[in-house]
Amino acid sequence: MKIIHISDLHLGKYLGGHSFLDDQKAILFQQILPIVDLKKPEAVLLSGDIYDTKAPSGEAMRLFDDFLVELFHRNVHVFAISGNHDSGIRINLFHELLSASGYHTCGVYQGKVASYTLEDEYGPVNFYLVPYLNPGDVRVYHPFESGQRPFDDALKEVLRNEEIDTSKRNVILSHQMVIGSSRSESNTCTVGQKDPEYDQVSLDTYRDFDYVALGHIHKRMSFHGSKVVYPGAILPYHNLESNERFVSYVELREKGNMTQEFIPITPKRKMVNLKGSYSEILQMESISDYVAITLVGEVNDPQASVILADKFPYLISISREREYHEEDTSFSSATSLPKTPIETIEYFLESKTNHALSQEDKDLIREIFDEMEKDK
Repeated sequence: MKIIHISDLHLGKYLGGHSFLDDQKAILFQQILPIVDLKKPEAVLLSGDIYDTKAPSGEAMRLFDDFLVELFHRNVHVFAISGNHDSGIRINLFHELLSASGYHTCGVYQGKVASYTLEDEYGPVNFYLVPYLNPGDVRVYHPFESGQRPFDDALKEVLRNEEIDTSKRNVILSHQMVIGSSRSESNTCTVGQKDPEYDQVSLDTYRDFDYVALGHIHKRMSFHGSKVVYPGAILPYHNLESNERFVSYVELREKGNMTQEFIPITPKRKMVNLKGSYSEILQMESISDYVAITLVGEVNDPQASVILADKFPYLISISREREYHEEDTSFSSATSLPKTPIETIEYFLESKTNHALSQEDKDLIREIFDEMEKDK
C-alpha cells in the first residue's frame, strides 16, 4: 500500500502581517498534488494542525476543501486528525457522512480510538487516528495515574484500551512530541517548558505500529529505522526554520516489509535572513521572499521601518543588534552596573541605542523622581 504523509498545514497562517494562503495553495497544488499523481497512493495522511487557529477564515477552509476535492477525484483515501491548533469539534464535523467519500477524520477523543481499514494485495491495513491529547482528555474516560510524563501515560492508557492485532499491518496518526525530538521555533505549544519531557511521548508507546505518522514538530525527523516519522510542516513558519520541506512517502508490503523516503517540496517563497547596518541593508537588492532583518549599529532614520517594508514587500520582522567594539567594556564589569534609578535608565538607553543621556535629560528624570517621592 502506497501512502503519502504530510502534516502541519497551518492553513490561514499569518506572519508579520502577511497571509500564507497563497504560499499554502502553491505548495499543495503545485508541489504535493503532482507527487500524488506520480506515486498514486491509496492514502494521504494529515497528522494535525490543518488550520492555524481554532476559528479559521473562510478562505482557509475553502482552500482545504479544494485540496480534498482534488484528492477525491484521484480516488485517494484521506485520514486526518486534529492538532493542538485545530478545533477538534470542527475537524470532527460530519465525519461519519464524509467517511463514505473516503475522508476519514478524528478531531476529538471520545473514549475509543477511531480506526479504519483498507485492503490491498497483502491484506488489511488498519489506520488508527489519535488527535492531539491532553491528559485531561483521557481521564474523562479512563482514570489513570501519571508520573513525570503525563502525556506519555495518557497515550499509553488510550492504546491499552484498544485491541490491536499486531499480526496485521497497523498505522497510527498522532500529533504529539516524542522523546528525542527538538521543538521548532514556530511551534507555539508552551506545555512543559520548565520540564522539556513533560509533554513528550516515548517511542516505545508506538511499538505495535508498522508506521507512525507524527505531526506537531515543524522540522523533518525520523526514528526507529524510519518507522516513526515527522515530515515537518509543509512550509517554514519561522525565519530560523529551514527552507527544505518534505513529504513522507511510504510503501507497506507484507508485514515487516516497509520502505520510507522523504520527497522534497519547494516553497514558493523562502525565508531569508538579512543582517547588516541600515545603509548596508538599503543597498541590497529587493527580493520577493519572506525577509527577517537584523539591523546592526545606529539607526537614526525615524522612517526606517516604513522604508524597509517598502523595499522588501514580504518583510516579516525587524530586530536590532547593538554593535559592540573591543574597547567597549562599560557594561561588562560588575563595578559598572547601575546603582540608582537614573543610572539604570542611562544603562538601558545606552545598551540599546549606544547613546548616553544628556545632562538635560538627567535633570528632567530627576525632577520626575522627586515629584514621585512627594506623592508617596
